[in-house]
Amino acid sequence: MRIIGLFNKDNIMSDNPTTLPLSDQASDGIRSPADGRDLTAMFATALELLKPNVYEVNRLNVFPVPDGDTGVNMFLTLGEIVAQARQSDSTSVAEISRLMSDTALRAARGNSGVILSQLFRGFADHFDLMDEFGPADLAAAFTPAAVASYAATGHPREGTILTVIREASERARDSQADSFVELLDEVCATALDSVARTPSMLMTLREAGVVDAGGYGLYIILEGMRLCASGLGVEGLELEPPAPVGLDDSGNELSESFLESIESEEYGYCTQFVVEGQEMDLPGIKARMGEVGNSAVVIGDSSVVRVHVHASDSAPVMEYANTLGSVGQINIQSMDDQRRDYSRQRRLERDGEDGGEVSIVAVVWGEGLETIFRDYGVSQIIQGGDTLNPSVGQILSAVEDAPTSDVLILPNNPNITITAVQAVSLTSKNMGVAPTSTIPEGIAALLEFDGSGSLESNLKQMQGSLDGVSTIEICRAVRSVDLNGVIVGDDQIIGLLNRQLVAAGDTAEETLSDALAQAVTEETELVTLFWGGSVTETQAAQTKQNLETRFESVEFELVNGGQPHYHFLVSIE
Repeated sequence: MRIIGLFNKDNIMSDNPTTLPLSDQASDGIRSPADGRDLTAMFATALELLKPNVYEVNRLNVFPVPDGDTGVNMFLTLGEIVAQARQSDSTSVAEISRLMSDTALRAARGNSGVILSQLFRGFADHFDLMDEFGPADLAAAFTPAAVASYAATGHPREGTILTVIREASERARDSQADSFVELLDEVCATALDSVARTPSMLMTLREAGVVDAGGYGLYIILEGMRLCASGLGVEGLELEPPAPVGLDDSGNELSESFLESIESEEYGYCTQFVVEGQEMDLPGIKARMGEVGNSAVVIGDSSVVRVHVHASDSAPVMEYANTLGSVGQINIQSMDDQRRDYSRQRRLERDGEDGGEVSIVAVVWGEGLETIFRDYGVSQIIQGGDTLNPSVGQILSAVEDAPTSDVLILPNNPNITITAVQAVSLTSKNMGVAPTSTIPEGIAALLEFDGSGSLESNLKQMQGSLDGVSTIEICRAVRSVDLNGVIVGDDQIIGLLNRQLVAAGDTAEETLSDALAQAVTEETELVTLFWGGSVTETQAAQTKQNLETRFESVEFELVNGGQPHYHFLVSIE
């Protein structure tokens, strides 16, 4: 169900795009005084409301870069915050809000996510030393949140999420509300009105004919808090953004002239990272980022800093980052590629086409393997494997960045398959998961891929190909074990056949040969050896030659996989 605003007092859809009071119909909800669990509940409900509206926020995104990921970034940022808060046993609003703020610092994604994190910083600063809070406390907490948001931004622009949070905070400051519901009624009404007026403040939005995506995402979060306070459910509830003030004929539909105007724009790279150090100068870092790029947002303190900046070249940014301390959570994306994907998807939607295309996302680790998967048509690579399982958020982000609305993922690992399945319900795209458990299975699945076929037909074809592939994995044991009749000593090399332990030895070649003896049959025609780990090219070539001597009827192929940890990944067909 797609609605404008929320339910009116008679529980019917309203034609007026404003948020209507719900105080007199709430039978349950949050009452004063509230505590940390109540604050968590507010943002958990906000997360649930944001989920079905991620696509709409993405669709609106044209500033600062038209890349269609604002909704995803806000959803993933808020998701990490809520997950951490839910794990806490504390009821203190001071402790919960500080946990939320600390999590937001490290979890924030993209320009919108980083600015959103400052909402939690402001709340934490205000709720410091408090166990419980009332409506007046919540109202007062919005002011430091707005101040922190503006302070973190190198060149604040009105008509963005900043304007929405500032005007909402001003309304909260002036409120005389006696309950959370009354306060959030007022805050949300102001936020929605602010979102509607964003095109009048920012030329990019006027040209595109839409309201600001980040501001609208913030409104949805505030609306979720309001519904929680009112005791109302939000599951599956889809909202509509307000009509842009002064652009009544646009209806938040991107103008064709805007899409054409951005075709030749060059945006460079969106660079994000977290740096840990000592006595870092936050204002100095923000000033430096303003010199090397734009849309700079810098948050944190003297020991931990998160940076988001757009620059034509990411190298100078990272060189400077490495002078500050230990750098991690690095995420560098080509905004030009994102903009092209964004424009293409918008045209497909406008023309009522699905493009007849399916994109593939694959979890792969190793330079050679990554090249192979890209050569077979994979558009998005997530680095991962047995010792590096990507999160639901990482998978979701890669799926949303894929250039088509139909996306197929090859997890290539049973643990990652479980994670990928969880992402299906979160993405705004049509996503399918091929249950590939190993890299060879992933390659076999790719060989069945039909670029002109549907997602469903490709999944069926790929699943049918998996039974014909056996996989051997050769790696060093992490401990001694006696399993499946195989005794493994300290520091020995083990062989897994279809992920079951079948061999152990002192060298990779010895173990691989023993494992192959259990896997090769009269029907076996081809064995592909992907070498990596500590194996050199010379050693790999010698191993291939020796195996050809032992298994004379089998053809062996040698490929540089470059995978870490595994001496050999072997496909048997």
